[in-house]
Amino acid sequence: PTPKPITVDIKIIETPPQTQNTADRARFAEILNRVQTMIYVNSTSAFARNIMASLPFRQDVHNNMFSLCDLAASSCTTSFAEAQKALEETNLTKRQDIVLWMLHNEQQLQYLQDKIGKQMEDKAVKHQRKYFLTEQMKSIRKELGMDLDEKDALISKFRERLSKLVIPVDIKKTIDEELNKMKSLEPTSSEYNITRNYLEWMTQLPWGICSSDSLDIASALRVLNED
Repeated sequence: PTPKPITVDIKIIETPPQTQNTADRARFAEILNRVQTMIYVNSTSAFARNIMASLPFRQDVHNNMFSLCDLAASSCTTSFAEAQKALEETNLTKRQDIVLWMLHNEQQLQYLQDKIGKQMEDKAVKHQRKYFLTEQMKSIRKELGMDLDEKDALISKFRERLSKLVIPVDIKKTIDEELNKMKSLEPTSSEYNITRNYLEWMTQLPWGICSSDSLDIASALRVLNED
């Protein structure tokens, strides 16, 4: 079956004649000033985009107090309930007060967003700068032969240990494979730490080092009696 069309009842709220007292004109000027300031400070904000999208349809905002209030209220992103309240208010003074409060909240939100964005940007730039300086220092020290990075230093340490040991061929082959694999691993990876621990253990075992054992029972008995 064909769905029934949705019908609604609408009521057009007539805009009362504008007053021209000094207080209303002052509020009008303040609203206009805040809107212009917020667009100037951050032209890419949601508020600024809303204003620019609606402005072509509201050519009278510079001389119509109600129209300016409607534009500002509908462009704010902090509270839709407040925007609806402002649009329903027929008293100009009350509508201006609501809009000024909404603009105040919108400015606070915009300020906090800008502050957080700046903090995150500064943090990212600082971290990136520190990283590049650290890597640059490593490269300089390495070029001058003053220092090796952590991975190269570890591999050199393991090879130095191996040079002093007599290791079976098959075990030596496995250790060499792990050393070559370690070269391609990032120090921050879990596999790097596993490989490092394995090589630490394998290169500290006393390969090929034997002690001379005494099988003289009488001598062993004498040593035990002395203890």
